[in-house]
Amino acid sequence: FRYDSGMRNPRFFLTGTLATAGLLALSACGDVPRSDDSPESNTQRAQAIVETFANSYNEAGLSDAVEQTFCPGDADGWSGRQSLDDSAYSAGSMTVSTPASVEGHRGQAGVQVTPAERSAQHYELSLRKDKTQGWCISGVTPAAGGSGGLKDQ
Repeated sequence: FRYDSGMRNPRFFLTGTLATAGLLALSACGDVPRSDDSPESNTQRAQAIVETFANSYNEAGLSDAVEQTFCPGDADGWSGRQSLDDSAYSAGSMTVSTPASVEGHRGQAGVQVTPAERSAQHYELSLRKDKTQGWCISGVTPAAGGSGGLKDQ
């Protein structure tokens, strides 16, 4: 009896190597969450979108913030506006009041706008994980108990 490592016929070695690599790749698929889809990662990415929204609003107004952070198709009704309630825009007036929280591929957060000489207005941001864009804002509504603003259309 003589041991043959398969090196005499490289096709067998190559086929075996490719089959093993294929099985390993397939075993990585399935219901196991990928590292980029973990709850912690989703929360961090959703929070980054909320912060980008607030920063963009503070620097350039609502139109710029919507363009940078809204989900495809969800920006309708917001384009061309400079503020959430159509009042005069006040740079630097938005802060994140409630950090992003996510469940699966949906989430929410809160922002507060305090324009000059007016009381704070609170808004809820609806978030979702879009297949092409990643985390994005899908809507803005006045927070319960908060003052004024327009609902998304």
